[in-house]
Amino acid sequence: MLHPREVITQKVVEILKAANTAAGQAVYPNRALPLTAKKLPAILVYSLAEKVDPESRVGGPRELSRELDLVIDGLVLAADLDEEVDTTLNALALQIETAMHADSSLGGLVDDSILSETGIEFDPDGEHLAGVVSLSYSVLYRSLAITPDDDLDDFLVANVKIPHTGATEDSLPPYSEDNVVVQEIES
Repeated sequence: MLHPREVITQKVVEILKAANTAAGQAVYPNRALPLTAKKLPAILVYSLAEKVDPESRVGGPRELSRELDLVIDGLVLAADLDEEVDTTLNALALQIETAMHADSSLGGLVDDSILSETGIEFDPDGEHLAGVVSLSYSVLYRSLAITPDDDLDDFLVANVKIPHTGATEDSLPPYSEDNVVVQEIES
């Protein structure tokens, strides 16, 4: 079973690959991927932090309201672009934003996603100088809090009792009863 953060990240990767950005299919659900100059432009999708609404502590089953800080980094090779690197980064940012804003619920997977911050910088750590536009999205979603103790048995049989209206001691019993098999176990 995947954590909802991973499912959300994979969905964003799928959306960005389908959007036909300048990065094409070079969209990865990982920030630690070593990227060579040949792999640029590229997009990296990852999460940094997640807050859980304190009101989620109330009630049961416990449903956690979460706010995920999802980051989408667009990387381009700066050496080939010279002074046009900012223009190219802004164009890639626009492509990413357009794809993300086209479906803010990520196909119904989340309640909402909205751009919260953009940063532009250069990454001198690689083999070649890369320009990076970093788009932070606030992604709101809910999930059930499941604990190891919540491992419930499968629901296999229901005992159904239907009351008889107007039943007396001399006529029908007070109710009809039946066991309904919901799921049979294969041996």
